[in-house]
Amino acid sequence: MNSSLSTAVHPALSSQELRLSRIIEHTPVGVCITDEAGYFLAVNPAYCRIYGYTADELVGQHFTVVVPPESRQLLCNLHERFIHYGSEIRGEWSVVNKSGKLITILADAALIHDADGQPQKATFVTDITDRKEMEQALQQSNRVKSEFLSNMSHELRTPLNAILGYSQLIKTMLDDPSMMLSREDNALFNDHIINAGWHLLSLINDILDLARIEAGKITVELKEIQLGPVFQEVMSILDAQPNTAKVQLKVIQPVPDLHLYADATRLKQVLVNLGSNAIKYNRPGGTVTIRCEQRDNTIVRICVEDTGIGIDPAQMENLFRPFERLGAERTTIQGTGIGLTISQKLIQQMNGTIGVVSRLGDGSCFYIDLPEAHPSATEVLAVSAKNSFDNTRLFQDQTKTILYIEDTTTDRELMGQILARYRNIRLLTAEDGLSGIEKACCEHPDLILTDLRLPDMNGTDVLRQLRNFDETNHIPIVAITSDISTEQKQELLAMGFQCYISKPFVLAQLLQTLAEALFDK
Repeated sequence: MNSSLSTAVHPALSSQELRLSRIIEHTPVGVCITDEAGYFLAVNPAYCRIYGYTADELVGQHFTVVVPPESRQLLCNLHERFIHYGSEIRGEWSVVNKSGKLITILADAALIHDADGQPQKATFVTDITDRKEMEQALQQSNRVKSEFLSNMSHELRTPLNAILGYSQLIKTMLDDPSMMLSREDNALFNDHIINAGWHLLSLINDILDLARIEAGKITVELKEIQLGPVFQEVMSILDAQPNTAKVQLKVIQPVPDLHLYADATRLKQVLVNLGSNAIKYNRPGGTVTIRCEQRDNTIVRICVEDTGIGIDPAQMENLFRPFERLGAERTTIQGTGIGLTISQKLIQQMNGTIGVVSRLGDGSCFYIDLPEAHPSATEVLAVSAKNSFDNTRLFQDQTKTILYIEDTTTDRELMGQILARYRNIRLLTAEDGLSGIEKACCEHPDLILTDLRLPDMNGTDVLRQLRNFDETNHIPIVAITSDISTEQKQELLAMGFQCYISKPFVLAQLLQTLAEALFDK
């Protein structure tokens, strides 16, 4: 045994004591014996492993060699009290190993005596550093989770308060003849409800995106893309935002042959988010500029610059944390506090980086660095042109029948109200998959809309069964879902759905989809 741990207590060992000493020598628990003054008399191998010393380096040293300076006086007092009174010493302590690293131990002490009756202290030590770090990480995770849920609850309730509040106010005014609801008030209340609804939808989409990213369920499709068309689409989206009228939006188009490796859809999502922030946090009459530059012929840097309020340097480290709005939550500016987190994770998946240069009161410049692509001269990237929707196509003389399979009554009623103005559209409804299939076989509609989550089966089951009947296998079927990811969109099209419609409905997109499905066969 190291430095005669057993003989430090009793020089003459019986066979039983010898067996016990061998057990102590091989136990994973660190054991040391100190004299009345606190000097090491003996240590076992486990004790040496915990602290990183050899037995020869410890024996003869005062036990405070493994104690941080700030704790030495306290532990010396405890040692003295223990030697004289045998008071219990048990607990977790921070100690220091040979390399100077702080570790956490669980220590128990026992009062023993040597052959001459002199008191000694036997200390039993377990290294619990890893366990403590795991506990601290779990506590931090729980704190982050609680903070996330608290912030999410607040962000969800804020738009809900506007939706429910104004809805109740309208109902009260309509029910009470003495309260007049003017056209102006009606328009104002409806605007508040619609804006709050879209804000709530944006928040839900951001939360779902963040959850999918964290779970590894959102992947990016990296390929050579032309940056110009992406800029054009971003410009169109930002131009349509209500706050854009208060600022000047400049999009400096890149050179036509500038390409980079990225996912065009996700890059557009990031740029729209950065552009929206630049508009919202700008000054009245300010400027938002989106531009790009080539760096070292290997990197394309995209910049979104604004002339807004800027960012406090002390808050920079929190900029990309979820729900961190840097004080903007105390203003009238709407936001989720998730967009930058999502943007950072998406850009990182595209092998890029995102950062910001800002001075408080002097605007900000968010930049994205992505790998540049160098296509051959013969490569041509087609740019699809989007046609504007002409809703007069739904007023054609030819009568069309649409079957809507949906278990939610309010959704069926909403679809009825949307299509009521189109006299040539005949709407049939079914509240479950089986009745929908039966009605399709009897009525032979021109188009079938089916929710993907029905009480008796899912929408894909409806699709498969309708494809088995001669009278329905040619009818275009559109999937309607409230939870649609890029991967699920591709799966739905591969299954045979004509297309898909996301809930909540965007009226113009819904009508365009119906017109294309009915008349563009």
